[in-house]
Amino acid sequence: MKYYANCPVCAHKLMKGENGTQADIRCSRCKNLVRIQIENGTVTVTVIEEQHEVSEHEIRHHPA
Repeated sequence: MKYYANCPVCAHKLMKGENGTQADIRCSRCKNLVRIQIENGTVTVTVIEEQHEVSEHEIRHHPA
């Protein structure tokens, strides 16, 4: 059976896998690094490195 893993931060679909799958993937949308484990029909997704990108909106409204 195939399972899907989504980013826990932005809900972007990261991968499709099956039991025994383990991977560290950087989300292409929010740039966070997440660890994905699929074991016994359970998909576990954990953020292991957070990225904070400064948006153009933040730069315009919060000058240094």
